[in-house]
Amino acid sequence: MPGVDRHIKHYRINQETGERTVNTDVNVFIVLNAIAYVVNLCLIFTVGAFGSVSSTTRVLTYNFQSMMNTSEVFFQLAWGIIMPWQAFWVVWQIVKPEARNCGGVVQAAYFYPFGTVLFAGYTISVRAGQMILGTVFIWGLCGVFIGLAMSMQRYRPKNLVEYLIWQGPLTLEASWIMIETCLMTNVVFVRLDEMWYIKFIIGSVSILTLFITAISWLSSYPVDFIPPFVIMCAIGGVFLQMDNDSHYTNLLRQDFPNDWLTGWKYAVLAIFILILCAFIIKVVIVLISQRPKALAEQRQEKKDRVSVQITINQPPTPTSPKKKKVSRNSDYDDYDDYDDYDDYDEERPPRRGSNNRRGSNSRSNNDYDDYDSPPSTPRTPKKKKKSVNSREFESPRRSPRKSSSSRKSDSPRKSPRKSQTKSPKKKKRSSTREYDDYE
Repeated sequence: MPGVDRHIKHYRINQETGERTVNTDVNVFIVLNAIAYVVNLCLIFTVGAFGSVSSTTRVLTYNFQSMMNTSEVFFQLAWGIIMPWQAFWVVWQIVKPEARNCGGVVQAAYFYPFGTVLFAGYTISVRAGQMILGTVFIWGLCGVFIGLAMSMQRYRPKNLVEYLIWQGPLTLEASWIMIETCLMTNVVFVRLDEMWYIKFIIGSVSILTLFITAISWLSSYPVDFIPPFVIMCAIGGVFLQMDNDSHYTNLLRQDFPNDWLTGWKYAVLAIFILILCAFIIKVVIVLISQRPKALAEQRQEKKDRVSVQITINQPPTPTSPKKKKVSRNSDYDDYDDYDDYDDYDEERPPRRGSNNRRGSNSRSNNDYDDYDSPPSTPRTPKKKKKSVNSREFESPRRSPRKSSSSRKSDSPRKSPRKSQTKSPKKKKRSSTREYDDYE
């Protein structure tokens, strides 16, 4: 539609002034998240963990016991933390205008509303006894919430407080949905009354999948510690449930060998210890190496970004007309010596046969011939101007001038026997006579 911005942005930039302001408009994500939370809350207290009609948790933990069973307390504890935390998440993005269009809302997008629809299908199917259909819904729900957790993980410009506001409640639900997915998968084979070794294989694959998921989550950076921590606690709950006499007896009735159950119990304990050790090692690595290195890179990136912004946003220096005039005349700086063309023309003697000067005679013509440069020598006004006042004018090497002076041998002033050094008086008179001829 024309005039509608399809991209939700945290900041708005005025195209005329360049001013950046925070976008505080209510977007579609906020509305859908609020509606989805209300629906999710109703499901939890009707057919969910705290269901007053029928509890899916009670059905999974007591009616269809499998090797992946854990105590009902873990379900209630998990959902007891998830729901209040998500309530804060929903309220915060409504009452905080600056946070309505931030990355914590945009990255969540439609994951949470769509996940609520799948959660409704899952809980209602279990309540109706449709375990296979419930398994399909729970697998879809698991994929949606893993995608939600990964999307929030890409929302990296956040500190610990922002993590607790935006990513924590969603990642916690995603982690517990993984546990319920593995439990629901084992319940299906219990419901179908399969052979004990098939149920044992399914249980082993489930516990191995959770172990790989926890290690994979710990191997990434930036790391989210909630999924591996929840998985570790759930595996610990499975180990504790194996010590429950009622649960152990129920597995024996399903034809599980005692030795296999004992081996399963200690295998679960070993996996719990491995995840715990990996968790502690990852915490130490993050605090000692990865976190300081990431902070240093962020500071350096911020400095580079600020320097680039200063260079780009610097307004161009206005060029004054005077500077333009100087730059235009700078191309002709070599010709500044030729500004007085009129003075040079007055000082330059006329060529031979020139009649446009008064008082010209044969002697002056002969003298003017002395100033004619050879054809091979380029005539430049500057050199010509210097040659008039140079000593070469009076040098005896100038044969025409000397011959003219020698013809007047009776004159004492032009005697060839005299020294080449000209007296100041003679030099002054000679220069005066020459300039009179130029006039």
